[in-house]
Amino acid sequence: MPLLRYIVVMEAGEKLLAQDADKLEKVGYRVGQFPRVGPAAEETMKVVNCEQPDMTITGAKGRGAGARFLQGSVSIKLVQQSAYFSWP
Repeated sequence: MPLLRYIVVMEAGEKLLAQDADKLEKVGYRVGQFPRVGPAAEETMKVVNCEQPDMTITGAKGRGAGARFLQGSVSIKLVQQSAYFSWP
């Protein structure tokens, strides 16, 4: 993707994250944002392993059934990988 288009996409994503973070903070949650580029499940797990949050929120929409079957779902990968955590 050309750099100019990537910057526009990144800025739009950051704006959406900020809007959702504001909503969560208004009802009492502490929110950390860690934008990353790369495979979503792997990058999310890196942040989770480093930051050790109490909760991680992901979307459950995106790919169709065929793509999910062939490539997997980010949410499913995170749930499967979370089995390796030791919970207090």
